[in-house]
Amino acid sequence: MKVKRAELKRAARRVLLGNYGTMAAAYLIYIAIAGGGMAVMQLLAVGRQLPAVLIARGQTMGLRISGGTVLAAFLAEILAGAVSFLLTAGMTRMFYEVCTQGKTRIRVVFWAFVNQPWKYVLVFLFFAAVSALCMVPVIVLAAAAAVSPKNAAFAALFITLYLLALCIAALYVSLAWSQYLVILVEDPQKGIVSALCESWRWMRGNKLRYLALVFSFFGLMLLAAVSCGIGLFWVVPYMGCTNVFFYLSVKRGYSAS
Repeated sequence: MKVKRAELKRAARRVLLGNYGTMAAAYLIYIAIAGGGMAVMQLLAVGRQLPAVLIARGQTMGLRISGGTVLAAFLAEILAGAVSFLLTAGMTRMFYEVCTQGKTRIRVVFWAFVNQPWKYVLVFLFFAAVSALCMVPVIVLAAAAAVSPKNAAFAALFITLYLLALCIAALYVSLAWSQYLVILVEDPQKGIVSALCESWRWMRGNKLRYLALVFSFFGLMLLAAVSCGIGLFWVVPYMGCTNVFFYLSVKRGYSAS
């Protein structure tokens, strides 16, 4: 029997009582480190692009573009993304502990850094590589349109249709693999492929149900945005714990079958 959304949310609110302070502190650490990394990445990106802009305007001012600078900026972006993903895994572990044990600790936000961190870095690199490869046709067609303007209309039409199909496929895959991270933090010994396959298998018949659950938080996310993000300190743990309870209900249902 499938558990209703209201029951999942009620269970999340119940386990979070007495744990909101811990979760809020951990989320503050998360946004401080992940947000700081993204800020550094953006600064490096701006620093990388500024010389090209000045050169294009004929205002070189002695600035030079070096391959080392571009490589360093690229590696910094990868590092910032990997650290952010490790922290996300730590937050997911916190949600899981609260839902299954009734409590957690702030230091668990760094859990993935000491529990096979390479596994989560590989997952991040895998999704980053897939995303990059999916954009190759768009980049190639955009470049071809720039070289041959007479084919620009065809390229624009193809790019539009391709991106539409890509969005639909991405939504389907993201729903099918939506539980892989909870599976990994629940069983640190489980492999990446096994976690992805289990999530894909368990989400059969549950994708629309999960999508409806995610959209049910839209109003709260909107209110959190209006509060300049302050509301996220409550909404994020609430969503995270609700997702864990959804995972547990799907897992129980699959095991029963």
